[in-house]
Amino acid sequence: MNFHWMLEANPCPIIEFHDVRTESGRSDAYLSLNDRLAAPLAAAGVQDSGRFHVRNHPDRLVVLRGFASMPARREALTAFHASPDWRADRAEATMLLRDTDVVRPARSPRPMGSTSCGPARAVRP
Repeated sequence: MNFHWMLEANPCPIIEFHDVRTESGRSDAYLSLNDRLAAPLAAAGVQDSGRFHVRNHPDRLVVLRGFASMPARREALTAFHASPDWRADRAEATMLLRDTDVVRPARSPRPMGSTSCGPARAVRP
């Protein structure tokens, strides 16, 4: 697992754990949609911190997103959901998903010296 949200050069004090359940056999299509929406999310202030399949659950994913603060999270998600990109892809996203009600924002596991949440960097294990 890649813990790049914990790096001092790229701190994200707020991490959102988004537990996604897709319709049967649709998890890869959802990830493709997520890839397509990565730039609009980043423009709104959301850092894509990782996407993971859940072992033995082919239709379940965990999506991690980073934010500088809880107010920044609200502003970023509000801006993204008002964007033309989301409006264009919302119907497709809805058809791919069975359940997205489990979203858990959490504070980073260690204190950060900054509240900036910049672009993700690749980290080697």
